[in-house]
Amino acid sequence: MQCQTCAFFHAPKSQCRRYAPQPQAENSGATAVWPTVAVDDWCGEYRAKDATKAA
Repeated sequence: MQCQTCAFFHAPKSQCRRYAPQPQAENSGATAVWPTVAVDDWCGEYRAKDATKAA
């Protein structure tokens, strides 16, 4: 049950997209970003990729 096999994992940028992007301050102002995660990270919100596919 790691991020790499989770339905909310966005592989191209290694992001968790379970919730809406969160604000983050930057030099040019604020922006919203999804958290970056490692493929072997995990959390309590895990959902298998197959579990979210429409039947």
